[in-house]
Amino acid sequence: SIFVGRTEELVQLEQWIALEKCRIVAILGMGGIGKTALAVRFAEKSQDQFEYLIWRSLRNAPPVQEILADLIEFLSDGREIDLPEKIDAQISLLIEHLRENRCLLLLDDFETILRSGELAGQYREDYQAYGQLIKRLGEERHQSCLVLTTREKPIEVSALAGATVGTATYAMRK
Repeated sequence: SIFVGRTEELVQLEQWIALEKCRIVAILGMGGIGKTALAVRFAEKSQDQFEYLIWRSLRNAPPVQEILADLIEFLSDGREIDLPEKIDAQISLLIEHLRENRCLLLLDDFETILRSGELAGQYREDYQAYGQLIKRLGEERHQSCLVLTTREKPIEVSALAGATVGTATYAMRK
């Protein structure tokens, strides 16, 4: 597809993800300004730097267990389908795969699992485990990167941004 503009933003993503090895990058901005297009363009342009590129839409608000099961099954080539019951153990299993393989994980429309009209960055009921996923991916060592496209910054991204881990946020403007 045609991709016009956003050259500075694309260069910034390349800097953070390819050179600085950030583990989490959040692309923030109003609806319709090209967050997804930017993330997809980055993925297309940098696909040779990753063993796996995985894009998942959260538009229909899938439970975190569903996302984790999909990711683990895919990264294990279908060998791991009987997953531990506890989400923390599932996240640990995912992180093992992210240590073994350099992956680019894109979670699009992240704001759909956040509460609207309330405190910024708070999760809808039954979606708090996404925060646990972000926190662990930001704090634990691995060679992969999670990119979130969202209208609102999750609280874990704000908390991790001040730490010494690779976390970056880009607020897009029209």
